Amino acid sequence: MLQILIVYSFLKQFSAPIKVVLDDFSKNPSCQHGPTVLLQRTNGKGDLQDQFYACTASRDGKCSLEVQKPPTAENIISNRRTYIKSSNPVDTKEPTRHLAPLSFDGEEAQYFFTNRALSCFESIFTQIGITKVLCIGAPRLHEHLLQKTSIDSMLLDIDDRFHDFYSNRHFIHYNMFNHFFFRGKCDEEMFERYLKHVEPSSRICIFTDPPFGCRTELLANTIQTINQMYNHINSFVQQVLPTFWIFPYFMETYIRQEMPSMEMADYQVNYTNHEKYREGSKAIKNGSPVRMFTNVPLGMIRLPTGEGYKYCQKCDKSVLKSNSHCSICKACTSKNGAPYKHCSKCHICVKTNYVHCGKCGRCAQVEGHNCQQYKRMVSCRICLGRGHVEKGCSFWKRYGISRMFQVGCAVCGGKAHILRDCAKRKVLTKEVYFLGKYHNEINEPI
Repeated sequence: MLQILIVYSFLKQFSAPIKVVLDDFSKNPSCQHGPTVLLQRTNGKGDLQDQFYACTASRDGKCSLEVQKPPTAENIISNRRTYIKSSNPVDTKEPTRHLAPLSFDGEEAQYFFTNRALSCFESIFTQIGITKVLCIGAPRLHEHLLQKTSIDSMLLDIDDRFHDFYSNRHFIHYNMFNHFFFRGKCDEEMFERYLKHVEPSSRICIFTDPPFGCRTELLANTIQTINQMYNHINSFVQQVLPTFWIFPYFMETYIRQEMPSMEMADYQVNYTNHEKYREGSKAIKNGSPVRMFTNVPLGMIRLPTGEGYKYCQKCDKSVLKSNSHCSICKACTSKNGAPYKHCSKCHICVKTNYVHCGKCGRCAQVEGHNCQQYKRMVSCRICLGRGHVEKGCSFWKRYGISRMFQVGCAVCGGKAHILRDCAKRKVLTKEVYFLGKYHNEINEPI
């Protein structure tokens, strides 16, 4: 039995860890945004403290339990005529260029891609032979594809204003965080028809531009559900749809934790109406931190050279011109758009404004660096546990190793690999990799 039963914001920040329970949502209580999600709050030891239901769409915790009725066909036609007849008519073919973006940060904030970004996405689809796109929360891309390309598109979005401009062949009122169809079976059947593989040359992909504060577990679960539906409808066996997920680079860990096959491309995504993440913005020194994550091999994608990108033959992918290839790490290592430097003590590349701290055993920013606070947050590169560095790890005593190498790999002294990739460390700790996560007998007994 639940200790607490409330509809609350799943995006709200809590001091204690919050676990998303990804069971059958249809069994959960519902709000106006569809089935809620069960969240569990645990203490530092992983013990359950309490659990509660949360709205998957509202961030302010003010979602109503009253279920709204879907618009009728008569309402949609009437509203579309109203737009056309108004003294300042909206272009019904490109609604996002005229409708005011929703700006309720608690629920439906909207940001629209620049023309350069749209052209880049179109080019990528063409390069890999995409003929149909599921645009989840990406209305500007949806209208671009329909109006300026031969690529078909279906928009799935929580903004029901698009009912006034598209039939349900091209728009479905949808909640991406619980796979909820607001208009019920009618839209769900239309969605299934769109997934149907009709022509041999047809190739469909998923493209999503979610709120940056979202729980990645929920969206990853939705993407997995769509893949399962696609395979079931077409009688395929484990085919995975090409997927593109727009998200900040500093959220890479969260995406890869849920979808290990996703890799981050170097393309910097800009918006027309975002205060910081737009072309020419001086708010961020190295340009937009928003990137494109995809399960498509990056070697199949070429980014526009005229916008500051180059092809790295050693990495076999397009990268920013400022992203230099490190001969030691054997990769183009920059994440934020600025050059990185290699630290011989950390054995990884770091930001150029970082310096190595002997007390922490890590590279960190000079200004505002507090060793005690940093140590509490840092993750050990040996056991992967949090709250200590390699010198203070139980690894040494546990496996009877008396010496920690100061040069090269801390465990074996090798200089051809970093500590994380040390074969000796992996064998001793019995480390395994499963579903995007590393497990070993020190930080998580196997």
